[in-house]
Amino acid sequence: MTGTASGVMGAYYLNYVERNLPSIHFNVEQGQEIGRDGRVNVEVYRTESDHMDVFISGTAVYVKDLNIEYA
Repeated sequence: MTGTASGVMGAYYLNYVERNLPSIHFNVEQGQEIGRDGRVNVEVYRTESDHMDVFISGTAVYVKDLNIEYA
């Protein structure tokens, strides 16, 4: 799972699973299966206008360069 997907998972949880929680904080572990110990910290806060502020943090590891061209 990527950091972006982890943030979306937190917003989804507040929107569809625990609609009464004002916020949620959790950590996602990733990459252990391929020998890369990754962790993503996720914080999601419900705002007064019922929007959500989503914050993700953690560490990144270089995997490879990728060049995508659109023709």
